[in-house]
Amino acid sequence: SAILPCVALAMRDAQLTGNFRQTIAVATMCFIAMPFEAFASRICCSCSVRIRQQHVASSSRLFFGFIGAVAMLVASAAPRGLMADTGNISQLLTRICELTALMIVLAMVAPLSATRLNQLEDAEQVTVILEWMKAYVGRLLGPMFTVFVYNWLGYGAVLTVLCFTTIGVAMTA
Repeated sequence: SAILPCVALAMRDAQLTGNFRQTIAVATMCFIAMPFEAFASRICCSCSVRIRQQHVASSSRLFFGFIGAVAMLVASAAPRGLMADTGNISQLLTRICELTALMIVLAMVAPLSATRLNQLEDAEQVTVILEWMKAYVGRLLGPMFTVFVYNWLGYGAVLTVLCFTTIGVAMTA
């Protein structure tokens, strides 16, 4: 949920406000993750018959961690000078693509984390604690932190924090 205010702030920086543009962009970011999460949770017909083995979970963890690391490297090495001639739109598109990559990685890691969580002995108690922490820390403090850091330190600092937390989530899934 920290990615969503970052999209709105990036659109503000590109001066693309009004006519519900920011609302549409944030709503689109919410929906982009759905097909990837459905694929990762194996609710499609061909994916649901696959057998889940321990080495598959280990390789998935490494794969998603690698994708998060690549997203961070691409975001930090993007040729910003080549985009200066087209104005703020190209910078906005670059930022939205970077944030979309992070959303996709998180969407594909979420079902792996849920599966691992449900295998615990005290799964119900841990799930309740996790949901409360997601509600208060993730959904309330996350956007406030994003807005504060984005306005104070800029987009690069927010993207760095988001990339490192995405790598952490992917590696612990």
